[in-house]
Amino acid sequence: MRRALLAVLLGAAALPATARPFRLEDVVAFRTVREAAVSPDRKRVALLVREADLAAGRFRNGLWLVAADGSAPARRIEASPVPESSLRWSPDGARIGYLGRRALGSQVFAVSIRGGPALAVTSHGASVAAFEWGPRGGLLAVGPAPTGEEQRRREKTRDDASVVGRHWRNHRAWLVSRAGAFSPLTDGTRHVQRAALSPDGSKVALITTPDPEADSSQEARLQVLELGSGKTQEVPGSSLASDVEWAPDGRALAFVRPFDGREISRADLFLWTPGDAAARNVSSALDRDVEALRWSPDAAAVDAQLPEGARSTVARFLVGAGSGETLWKPAHGLALLDRAGPGWVYVPSDRPHELWSAGPQGQSPRRLTRLNPDDIELPRVELVRWRSGEREVEGVLFAPAGESGGSGGTGESPQLNSERGFIPRERYDPRPLVLHPHGGPRDHAGDDFDPLAAYLVAQGFLVLKPNFRGSTGYGDAFTRGNVEDWGVGPLADVMSGADALIARGLADPNRLFLYGWSYGGYLANWAVTHTDRLRAAVSGAGVADLRMQYSISDARRWRFDYFRGSPFAGHEELYARQSPVTYARQARVPTLFLHGEKDERCPPSQGFMMYRALRDNGVETEMVLYPREPHVFVEPQHLIDRARRVGEWFRAHDRQDAGREDSNPPAIVQLHHERLKPGAEAAYSKNEEGIAGVCARFKCPNPYLALESVAGPKEVWWLNAFASEADRDRVGRAYEQNVEVTAALRDLAERKKQLLYEPEDFVATYLRDLSHECSWRIAGARFFVVTVTNAERKADGCVFDAPPATRFVIAPVATRAEADRRAAAAAPHAKILAIRPAWSLPAAAWIAADPDFWRTSPAARTH
Repeated sequence: MRRALLAVLLGAAALPATARPFRLEDVVAFRTVREAAVSPDRKRVALLVREADLAAGRFRNGLWLVAADGSAPARRIEASPVPESSLRWSPDGARIGYLGRRALGSQVFAVSIRGGPALAVTSHGASVAAFEWGPRGGLLAVGPAPTGEEQRRREKTRDDASVVGRHWRNHRAWLVSRAGAFSPLTDGTRHVQRAALSPDGSKVALITTPDPEADSSQEARLQVLELGSGKTQEVPGSSLASDVEWAPDGRALAFVRPFDGREISRADLFLWTPGDAAARNVSSALDRDVEALRWSPDAAAVDAQLPEGARSTVARFLVGAGSGETLWKPAHGLALLDRAGPGWVYVPSDRPHELWSAGPQGQSPRRLTRLNPDDIELPRVELVRWRSGEREVEGVLFAPAGESGGSGGTGESPQLNSERGFIPRERYDPRPLVLHPHGGPRDHAGDDFDPLAAYLVAQGFLVLKPNFRGSTGYGDAFTRGNVEDWGVGPLADVMSGADALIARGLADPNRLFLYGWSYGGYLANWAVTHTDRLRAAVSGAGVADLRMQYSISDARRWRFDYFRGSPFAGHEELYARQSPVTYARQARVPTLFLHGEKDERCPPSQGFMMYRALRDNGVETEMVLYPREPHVFVEPQHLIDRARRVGEWFRAHDRQDAGREDSNPPAIVQLHHERLKPGAEAAYSKNEEGIAGVCARFKCPNPYLALESVAGPKEVWWLNAFASEADRDRVGRAYEQNVEVTAALRDLAERKKQLLYEPEDFVATYLRDLSHECSWRIAGARFFVVTVTNAERKADGCVFDAPPATRFVIAPVATRAEADRRAAAAAPHAKILAIRPAWSLPAAAWIAADPDFWRTSPAARTH
């Protein structure tokens, strides 16, 4: 029985025998449920469903009516004008109100559940932004005041200059009579962001901000307005409130806000009874953000939706208790959730949208709609976990149906664990991998069906969405893990996810790609300036310069929690250090930039800056600008075009033999062998990080890899590689001439001597005739297997001769399993050495200072 239920819940992976491949046009082919509204008797559900109209170049909404118990098929209600948003049932359950557009802008309309023409409920002189039905007829509405005669004159004559910060038209709260007359409840000095009418219609809860700009949410306040007296009461401890709902009996308010009033912090659920001196935080013990809330019908509890990693949890908080308990843990995310019938109606997020019903604890799930086709091949969506330094990181993997990143649920791979079963991985060749970091960064990737990911999987790629440090869903400490570190730490978490999939044999280490949007675009910009492991990248709506972003974005001050304050109030150096464009001269990854022309969140000037910077440094790059598009694209043809360009960019840079141009070994390797004295490890590590820092700062003339033994006595090997003896001589002369480097390294080198036994140096030349299956692929390598021998026979690996009587067999490998296999075959003379990135000098740090050597040195070209 349990397996049968699991099969239902994971139904996205089950495909009919006639399923066709996912095509480019399928990126916008699926209907999506934008809103769900449950009738007062909880027997019916109204759905606002969006679908693409490619001929018109836009999305259109449709209104659907669904029986909550599944007793009748879903039916579409034709309504004109077309509903735009805000589905609201009338108190008697006979009509469905909504916002539709006419000449006066958005107004309230109502349509009978039996169908027929929609009737206009309002005819306001300005657009209505939101509304609620009153308990005795009439409405509570939110919107600006109608434009005055003077303002209309200025607009007509184009005498319309405005002062920055004073040009806003704040929304006000209005009572609307049955006859449609609007009476103001607020004066417009503050912008009404949300208004909630109490069940008896006597009070209104208002969330207000200074103006409509997104940045003003930093000053959000929650107040209760008594309609009879006109008195307003501040809700204590409600700064930055983002959601509010009255209890069904009207005696209490539930609202959501950051627990300590800082934007970065966990959003908790608070309960407040009017007249109390303080609101009670009831959800802090769960240490998860509250994403949605619903009162129980008897007002005894609040049920809240919270992220549990990449999925959702529903928890119940009793009004009289100080903590909550888990009510339902679905095996998928929840795109929408509401009460209906005896339990819930919901939209699972891990498949194309359909409405389902279930009992109070998720039991007896039942599909209620057939909005989307079932004959299109969809990717398998599963959760995977890996280690990144001291932390565990979770991600969402999209793979072809039947393939998985799992380890059978038994921990077979210590680096990668999965929650779902899998067909043994050995049946498949490693695939190219697209890393797709989410936006935010205060957000997380859920196990949501993603048409772009589905398209890329159909093109032969795996897609991994990592929930790197700074993500929500893993506790407040994890969310704060990227404070003053937007680039280095999150990128390490992302790339360690790639390494885990490589170790499992799923991903090809030489075919890694990265695509990101918004903060994900920022991280793409950071990645192309800090690693050369990627074959190509796409940066969408990204950020190049955080100082400029603070100046031009419509949301600014929330970054103060990450970077101490304004860049222009003493923190400019920190902002510059965290800005990808600062490191543009290090970039070598082909990068495509995509931006919406009307994006106010991450304006296209950010893309232009990064595009120009990479182009001026000789990096292959393109930039595409999409007319009319805001931060989140709204036109279907543009969504198709974006997916096409992402796929084409990656395919153009995806070669099955990627990395083989770098697979020929260098003519000469120089090995420096150091053995540490007992107890010297900590001092040695600090010293080497200092040396690496000096070389990164002063552009040391060649790269080097630090290789640390993984077992046995503490020892470190330093490896340099050269294309020829002349190449090696040229680097030596460059060191002699670089007085700054020599001076900066002198003290560190003397300190180092005290920590070591006598070091050894070897200069070894490549022996082609004795090398068998020699592949010098440092890109993607994480270990070196080094075997010391004096044998004259051929060996598996790259053989180097170091006179008078020593030979080294060197094999760079990607995984510890491969390193163990090679070392066992060459025992007892083989050593497994792990690359120590913190001590190594990445080639990107000095490439701009020495471009000729970059082109000739295999080590530089591949590291």
